[in-house]
Amino acid sequence: MKISLKLSKDVTKVLSIYFNRSKEAQPRTRRQRVQLSIMQEVAVKTQRFYIGFHDSKKKRKISFKIYEADMIEQFFSDFIDVVDEEYSKNVLRKIIAEINQQLA
Repeated sequence: MKISLKLSKDVTKVLSIYFNRSKEAQPRTRRQRVQLSIMQEVAVKTQRFYIGFHDSKKKRKISFKIYEADMIEQFFSDFIDVVDEEYSKNVLRKIIAEINQQLA
């Protein structure tokens, strides 16, 4: 089963920026290493998705496996307090809510 999100180019850019920040993390436990590994895979997938955008007005659908979507939700839930820009916070909250709704 997969979780699908319809994203615009601007939203995808925000996600790509914050997924790339996951590479800066220093995992200490086994669980953190697993989360980091999954987030790095998701970062690559999101970057490819962003590069493939041609029209900035249209929305495109991206699909994540359930475990990827769960990690995205956890990562952004933990990470949202550090984000300074209000637009980025709103984008992340929207993504968290969409994933949460589809996983429920």
